Order: sequence, then C-alpha cells, then structure tokens
Amino acid sequence: MTTVLHLNASGTITGSVSRAATTALLDELAPDKVITRDLAATTLPHVDETWSKTRLVPAENQTEADKEVLA
Repeated sequence: MTTVLHLNASGTITGSVSRAATTALLDELAPDKVITRDLAATTLPHVDETWSKTRLVPAENQTEADKEVLA
C-alpha cells in the first residue's frame, strides 16, 4: 500500500503551476492513499515561547490553560 503526503504550499490557489504539477504527479503515481494538507487554506497556529514551554509539561500535569495553548 502506497501512501503519499501531498502538501500544497503555494499561496496561489487558482492557476498555480506547482499545484497543477503535483496533481499531475499524483495522477501518474496513482497511490493507494493520499493525505492532502493545504497550507494556503489552513491557518497554522503561531509557535511562540508559551507554546514551546507548555509542550514540555507532562499531560498529567497540564492545566486547562495549558491544554488550550496546545489545542
């Protein structure tokens, strides 16, 4: 079983050459499963000092505020 992680990182959605190229490549590869992530369509959270420190807190010691930071 072949799985491909397809990342679209172009900020241009309509008419993007790189998006067309990766779509053509996927058609040629014909993997069993494709996991697609579109970085232009999905807002990624900012990683800051609070997040960096909170991620090191063991799950059993996390407060509700810690869980919100990591959500």
